[in-house]
Amino acid sequence: MQALRSGDADLLVATDLAGRGIDVTDVSLVINYQMSNTIEAYIHRIGRTGRAGKEGTAITFLSNDDEEVMYDLKQGGLWSYPSGVIG
Repeated sequence: MQALRSGDADLLVATDLAGRGIDVTDVSLVINYQMSNTIEAYIHRIGRTGRAGKEGTAITFLSNDDEEVMYDLKQGGLWSYPSGVIG
């Protein structure tokens, strides 16, 4: 963690459990290998890219098992498809 905070490391891989206790500034990209089970957990994960008025990108890999939470995200206006992606 110290190497990440000091800028000596550029990448951090964490589980959902470990990710909850991490506080690192200037996160510009979050990649979710597995979709969260709830919208609240998803927002917590991707929120790391937008702290202190900064912008960032969140990429989430999905499977057919994520249909229910994806429906909730779409209904809440929290999801958009990148150009060229069919959803």
